[in-house]
Amino acid sequence: KRIAKGVAIALGLALAAALLYFGRVAYIAAVKPESAFVQPSGAPPTLAPSATPAAPEMTPDGEEDLPLSESPSPSPKETPIPVDPEFMKGKVNVLGLGGDESPERTDDPDDPLYLDEKNNFRSDVMMLLVVDFNEKKADLISIPRDSYAKIYETKGKWKINAAFAKGGAAAGEGFHYAMETVSMLMGDIPIDHYVGVNMDGLKTLVDAVGGVDYDVDVRISLNGRVLETGPQHLDGQQAMDYMRARKGISTDIGRIDRQQRMMMALFQQMQSSGQLKNIPKIFTALNDMVYTNLS
Repeated sequence: KRIAKGVAIALGLALAAALLYFGRVAYIAAVKPESAFVQPSGAPPTLAPSATPAAPEMTPDGEEDLPLSESPSPSPKETPIPVDPEFMKGKVNVLGLGGDESPERTDDPDDPLYLDEKNNFRSDVMMLLVVDFNEKKADLISIPRDSYAKIYETKGKWKINAAFAKGGAAAGEGFHYAMETVSMLMGDIPIDHYVGVNMDGLKTLVDAVGGVDYDVDVRISLNGRVLETGPQHLDGQQAMDYMRARKGISTDIGRIDRQQRMMMALFQQMQSSGQLKNIPKIFTALNDMVYTNLS
């Protein structure tokens, strides 16, 4: 009898814990979704090493990245946040980064694209996502990679894509440096969360959702691969080539336009096919490809 009573108590406690857990999940999902975004403590963690943390002096294409001034950039501790707290209520800011790490830049020292300890990976794609839970909408703004900006805890003024590298890329505090730099650029708005992928991660993620149907508007020729115009089904490599190509095709602003349109196409396809609910499973399967401090 005592054993049966103990089993009953244990089952009752387990059921109560399950009800509390699912009750909290339901509350977050239906009543207050912003409460799921817990502010991280300290510098954001990374999931895996990807580059040595030395500060770069050259861009991947060999262009010297000279600072415009020698005055140190302010840190958040030195510059009070002027943003009205009421303005930020019910909003969550997430920085999305696409790093330029790829096998040809890590595996072959003789490759002209190879990056060594003197030239860390940069975030050539930078997008700030603002989720407004009060208005039930999300806004996304792309930040051109060549925008000159003050870099967090770094002397001078640099191309903003260098912030990730100045912090030591994914192996160091690259995400933290990028978030603080974009925060300063945007008037010291708080940015506590990030999601990042490198080129391999992007290809794998697109393949994981089954590719994307897309009407390619410009012919892409990149590293011996050719993507013709017209409606077609793109795999991860083709989607990345479309979003990545720039030289001889368009300016960086044109590339940003293609990146945004491709992201919307992927989102709409996942929405129409009912795949949005599978995002947690996809992330779990590919979490070694994604860097984030989101739970």
